Amino acid sequence: IFASDSTVITRQKLAQGIADITDAADAEAMAEKIERLIGFSAEAVPTFPSEPEQRRLRAAVAAVQLFFAALTAGGTPVILMLEDIHWADDASLRILKDLWNTAQNIPLLMVCTTQPQLFSEHPHWFTAAEGTSKIVLPPLEPARISELIARIFYKIPAIPLKLQSELITHA
Repeated sequence: IFASDSTVITRQKLAQGIADITDAADAEAMAEKIERLIGFSAEAVPTFPSEPEQRRLRAAVAAVQLFFAALTAGGTPVILMLEDIHWADDASLRILKDLWNTAQNIPLLMVCTTQPQLFSEHPHWFTAAEGTSKIVLPPLEPARISELIARIFYKIPAIPLKLQSELITHA
């Protein structure tokens, strides 16, 4: 699935991928549940779900767990990369932790990037979970940020100093 794919193509690729991996007859239903969890569905995941909503969320989490179990069947390792999880809502963080807790016996490496505020807002999130490691990277030095900006904006002959200064300040 590519960022440039249309909604229809994305849905088709997700359902086909699930069908190919799981041999599930209900790949479409599983795809719909997974779409909802990853924020692709128009339906929002409520922060404090009602009991029927909780059942639907549990079913969606079970679909994701089944998907990863099928994906890693036969010992094929999988890397799940999640960036900027500090933007995730509480329900999404709970789902991610549930996936982690049930994925202990499969070859799944979960790599999550976040800003420090995640641990300020959720101080115990994954801090004591077995099999987890937290790697804290120091902020880049201004010279390195300037180098990074130059590499990202290499097609621009001259990056305005005000823009560069703002990027360095907020990096």
